[in-house]
Amino acid sequence: MDLKTDSDVVKKVMDHAKKQFQAQKFEDCLRLYTRAISYTESLDQDAVRSLRKQYGLSERPSYAKDDDMLYHPKLATLLDNRAAVLERLRNIKDAITDAYDMIKVEPYNARGYLRAGKLLQVQREDRKAYDIYSNGIKTIARGKEKYKLKVNEHLLENLADQRKLVKQKILDKRAKDGLSQKSDLTRKGRLVPIPSLDGTVSKKQKLEDTTTRIDPLCVLPPELILIILGQIKLKSVLQLRHVSKLWNNVISNLPLFNDLSLITYTSVRDLHNCFQLVLNSKRHTPHKSIRKLHISSVKLTDEKQVLNLLLVRSQLSITESLDISFSETSMQLITHTLEASPNAQFLLSNLKSLKLTCVFSPTFENKLLQLLPSLESLTIMPSPPRKAIALPRIYTPPTTIYPNLRSLIVLGDITRKYPLIPFNHFFTQAGSTQLPNLTTLIIVGYDFTDLNSSNGTYNFLQHFPNLETLVFENNKGFNFRMLLKSHDLLKFPRLRRFVLREREIRYVEGLQLYETVYLQNMFENLHHLDLTGSAISWQGLHKMLKVGGKRLTHLFIGFCQNITFRRGPFAVRVPEGGFFEFDVLIRCCPRLEALYLNQATDFGDYSLTEMADAIKTWQGFKFLKVMDLSFNNSMSGYKLIELLKVKHLEKLILHAVDIPSETLRFIEANYVKRVESKLDKQYWKEYGVNSYNPF
Repeated sequence: MDLKTDSDVVKKVMDHAKKQFQAQKFEDCLRLYTRAISYTESLDQDAVRSLRKQYGLSERPSYAKDDDMLYHPKLATLLDNRAAVLERLRNIKDAITDAYDMIKVEPYNARGYLRAGKLLQVQREDRKAYDIYSNGIKTIARGKEKYKLKVNEHLLENLADQRKLVKQKILDKRAKDGLSQKSDLTRKGRLVPIPSLDGTVSKKQKLEDTTTRIDPLCVLPPELILIILGQIKLKSVLQLRHVSKLWNNVISNLPLFNDLSLITYTSVRDLHNCFQLVLNSKRHTPHKSIRKLHISSVKLTDEKQVLNLLLVRSQLSITESLDISFSETSMQLITHTLEASPNAQFLLSNLKSLKLTCVFSPTFENKLLQLLPSLESLTIMPSPPRKAIALPRIYTPPTTIYPNLRSLIVLGDITRKYPLIPFNHFFTQAGSTQLPNLTTLIIVGYDFTDLNSSNGTYNFLQHFPNLETLVFENNKGFNFRMLLKSHDLLKFPRLRRFVLREREIRYVEGLQLYETVYLQNMFENLHHLDLTGSAISWQGLHKMLKVGGKRLTHLFIGFCQNITFRRGPFAVRVPEGGFFEFDVLIRCCPRLEALYLNQATDFGDYSLTEMADAIKTWQGFKFLKVMDLSFNNSMSGYKLIELLKVKHLEKLILHAVDIPSETLRFIEANYVKRVESKLDKQYWKEYGVNSYNPF
C-alpha cells in the first residue's frame, strides 16, 4: 500500500465532501464519507500501524492492549462528519450509530460523547444523553489519570456544561410533571421531593414559576452554530465571546475564522483581538493560517501600527487572499516593511491574491512582485496623495520574469494626476515577456497621453497572447481606434471577455480599415463583449459580430452614441454606419443571454416593434434571460408588453423609465420574473462608467 496515496486520497475525499456539505448536497456528501469509511475499515492491522506512524502517532495507543483492534487515524473524524450529514438528512438513528462508533474508535475523545449526547437530545432522550455525557467525563478523567493522555480541555468543559444543562432540563421536566398531576402539590411554591440524578439522597427543591432558559450553544450542533455565526460581523462575534465562559470556549474552537472580513474603520486593537481569537481557535493545529483577510478601511491614526502588526508581529500566514485599504500609507513604506521582515515574507510566501489600496509610489510595485513571487493575482488601487509624487531620477526596470502572475488589475482615478501607470515598463519595453502566463489585464482610469507621445506606436498587447479577459475603461489618450491602430497582427485565441468603455467620443468607428481576418484573430472566441459608451457604429459592431457573435452570451452596447435605432418606417437621414438591425443581431448571436441597450440613441416604441417582429420571424433569442432598457424614455408600457408577449425574460432592467407602476406589476406578474426599476436614477453614467473603479 502506498501510504502517501492513502493520506492524499482521504484528504481529497474529506475536502470534496466538505465542499458538497457547504453546497447543501448532502446525498453526495454522504456517499463520499461512506466510501471513505468503508475504505479505512478495509485496511489490515499492519497497514493501520504504518499509517499511524505516517500521521505522527505511536504504532499503538498507550491505552490499547496488544490484542485490541487498531483503527485508521481519520476514522473518528469521518464518522463524526458522516453523523453531521445524516443529521441534516433527518436520519438521526444512523447518526447516533456513527456517534457510538466514534466512542468505540476513540474512547478518550470528548467529541464522540458530545455528538451522541446532542443527537439523543434531538430525539428527546434526555436521560440517555445525560448518561452519555457522564460516561464521557468519567472515561476521559480516567484516561488522563491512568494513561497520562493529553485531552482537549475546552471540549471536556463543553461536555460538563452539556451534562449540567441536560440535568437541569430533566429536573424541570419532572417538576412540571409534578405540577400537572397535582399529586403532592396543593398550592404554588410548595416544596416537593425530586429524585436526584446522581444517586444522592433526594432533597426538597422549591418550584419557581419561571420559564426555563436554554443556551442555544449547548443544544445546537456545531455545524449550525458555524452557519449562524458566519452571517454575523466579525466584530460582533468578538463581542459574543464575553457572554459566558461556554460561549468563549465554543466560539474559540469553531473553524469559523479561515475567511476574515473587517469592513469598518479597523483599529490596531480590532485587528489584534481578531488575530488572538484566530490563534486561540487554532492552537492545537501545527500550522496557524487563514485563507482570506479583507480590511476595507483602516483607522487613519492606526495605519502604521496595523501595517506593523500585519507584517512584523503577526503569527498567522495568509494562504489565498489579502485585500487591504490604506489612506495615507505609501507603497514604498509597505515594500520596505515587507523587505525588512523575513517573518512577513515567510507568512505571505504562499499568498495567491493581493488587492492593495495605498498611496502609489512609482517603481515600488515591481519590488512588491519580487517579494511575493507566488502571487497569481495583483490589484493596485492608488489612494489620492496629499502631495505630488516625483519620479526617481535614475531607474532601471527589473527584467524578472513572473510566471505565476495570471491577473493584473490597476484601477486609478482619471480626475487625479499620477506620475505614470503602474508597471509602466510592461507597456513600453519592446519584446517584454515578463508576464508570460497573464490571462487577465484590466486598466481603468489612467492617462496614456505621455506613453503615446514618448513611444509612438506601442505594441504592448502582443506580449500577452494568453489573455482571456481584457478591459480598458475611462482612460485618457486610449480609445478603440488607438487600440486597433497601434497593435499589428494581434492574436487572442483565448480571449473570452473584452471591455472597452471610452472616456469621450469624438469620432465614429466603423472598422472599415480592418480586414475580417484581423478582427477574427482578436474576437472570434468572445463570450462577453462590452462596448458601453464607445465610438463604435452599427457598421463596426456588425463587422465584429460576424466574426465573434456565434459564441457571444453577453452584449453591452448601451450609451453608444453612434449606434442609432429607427424612429419609424421612413428615415429622414441615414446615420453614418447605418441603422441598427435586430434581425442581423439575432442571426449573428444565436446564444445571447443578456442584452444591454440602456440609453440607446433614438430607441423607442418602433424599436420594440422591430425587435418583436425579428424574434417572431427568425425564432431568435431563445436563450435571452436579461435585458436592460434603462433611460429609453421614448418607450411606452403598451409596446413593451407587446414585446414581452413574444419573449419572456427572467430579468428586465428599466431604471428612469416613466412607465406606471401598475404596468410594471402586470409585467412582473405575467412576463418577467423580476423587474428592476428606480425612477430616481438621473443618468446612466451614474452606474455604468467606471464599474471597475470605486472612485
